Order: sequence, then C-alpha cells, then structure tokens
Amino acid sequence: MKQSRRQLIQAAFITVLAACTGRNPNDSGQRTGTDTPDNGGSDDMDGRSDSAEPTDDIPCDDGEPGSEADGWVALSLDDYPELANVFGNVDVRINDVRLIIAQVAQDCYIALDRVCTHNGCDIGFREDGARFVCPCHGGLFGYDGAVLGGPPNAPVRAFPAVRVDGLIWVQVPT
Repeated sequence: MKQSRRQLIQAAFITVLAACTGRNPNDSGQRTGTDTPDNGGSDDMDGRSDSAEPTDDIPCDDGEPGSEADGWVALSLDDYPELANVFGNVDVRINDVRLIIAQVAQDCYIALDRVCTHNGCDIGFREDGARFVCPCHGGLFGYDGAVLGGPPNAPVRAFPAVRVDGLIWVQVPT
C-alpha cells in the first residue's frame, strides 16, 4: 500500500517522538498489574543502551574542593541561582572549557564538557533529569559522561563538582 505524504510525515514524527521520549505516543501509559514495563530501549551491539532511563549511578562528590592551583573554581549560587534547584543547570566557560553543570539530585552536582564528541554540538540537560542529551543527532550521555546511546562513540569529559555552603566548586585543570 502506498502511503500519502501526510501519513509518511506523521509516521516519521511518531518515530522521532518515541525515540526522544522513550515512550510510545500511542500508548495511554496505563498499565495493569500483569503488565511488565518496557524500558523502551535496546542494547546495541556495542553494549550501549538507548533506553530513556539513566543506567549509571549518580557519582556525587561530597568531599572538599582542592586549591585554585589544582584548577578548582568557585561558582556562587547568587550568580547562578538555577543551580539551587534539583535539575537546575547552567552553561559556563571555565579555563577555556565549555561546561554544562547540573544539580541532578539534592546537593549532587555534575559537570560535563558541553561539546558533544560526535559532531561538536552543545549538549543540554533534560528538564526531567533523565540525562544529558545532544539535540543535533540524539546523543545520550550519562552522569559520568559515558555514551548511553546515539551516534557518539566517545564519552564527554566529566569534572569533579561539589557544593560547599553557597558555592559550587568545579575542578577544571588548565
């Protein structure tokens, strides 16, 4: 059966929507007690998962920052109020490295190189806190910078980040 242009575009939209959200847009989301939730993903031959849920543990740094000589830089929550909220995130440049910093759980901060290793696009943080995403080609990165899905074949750099009082300290060696 030949599809009309409208049907083809609609099918493509549904496919993209499902890939971006990890959910079937035609699914009501209601499950019975006998249903088994589908993780929405599959393991590729390289062992990576493209599921919508993070597969890595949250690597929270709870220690003290080192010295400025070791590359530790302080960001004030007064200057970056978005970081005071869970899932709040900011884009900053420290020591000529473009970073995305996010509070992924209460008082747990993650700092990643913002440049995707696939094609150099800017990585963002999904508002639902699921993971770091490259909007250009769907690259997915875990909290530790590891590739979880999409075309990137190398992780992004992760940098230690810790909160002490009203400051977020990030270590970006020069």
